[in-house]
Amino acid sequence: VLAALINITPSIGFVYLLPAFAVIVLGSIGSLRGAFIAALIIGFARSFSIPFLAAFGTPFDRPAASQYQEIVPYVFLIIILLFFAEGIGQKLDEWQLNRLRKKFEEEEGESHE
Repeated sequence: VLAALINITPSIGFVYLLPAFAVIVLGSIGSLRGAFIAALIIGFARSFSIPFLAAFGTPFDRPAASQYQEIVPYVFLIIILLFFAEGIGQKLDEWQLNRLRKKFEEEEGESHE
């Protein structure tokens, strides 16, 4: 079924596995929410980068600049990991844990009064 839709070549793994690697690393291994958000970020970055790369390449007589869309997920991976070294999933888990701790402390403070 897949062969009717996609040209199967030996290098097909790079097309799907390398962006999947970026999603896994960016979203933190073991975090489903982080992987979902990372997949959205990578998908939007790849989709929205094509017109920008094509527009950027036109003045320089480089019409094939949109082929650099394969690099964009790794640029986002590097940028986000510079700020969140653990990945997005770990930061989401920390944020939720801190939010629940504050809520518990507020409820505990109200019950002692």
